[in-house]
Amino acid sequence: MVMVAGASILGALALWAAWPALHPAILAVSRGLAPALAALALAGCTVFLFGERSGPAGIMDKIS
Repeated sequence: MVMVAGASILGALALWAAWPALHPAILAVSRGLAPALAALALAGCTVFLFGERSGPAGIMDKIS
């Protein structure tokens, strides 16, 4: 347990030290991926709601 806590603290310190260099790169990547992630989420919701419909109660069978 102590080793896990120590590894967590070391990882946090490394991330804290590297954050000024990583921050601009993370922002650039996230701005580029946001539309793609939104499209994937919309596609996933569409497949969940309208895929494999067996009749009017198709969505209720999946929810319950």
